[in-house]
Amino acid sequence: YRCMPRSKLQQQILKLYGDLLRATKNQPSLQSHITNQFKSKKNLPRTKLTEIEYHFRLGQKRLNDFKGTEAKITNFTTFSIKK
Repeated sequence: YRCMPRSKLQQQILKLYGDLLRATKNQPSLQSHITNQFKSKKNLPRTKLTEIEYHFRLGQKRLNDFKGTEAKITNFTTFSIKK
């Protein structure tokens, strides 16, 4: 059994996932939310490239929000950022 090589976008998404988890390492509830979001999107068909790229850009925006700030989750759909 051989796995298909990962596309560049797949590699970027996996890197984003790791970066988000590292950026929120002191916030287990936020990490859990991030993990659940990635798991819920992992079965998107490759043909839905626009939707995949949208979620990727949204994740990058969230990562930039988390960097240099103290982020906390107020509920599982709303984030608040404290500077």
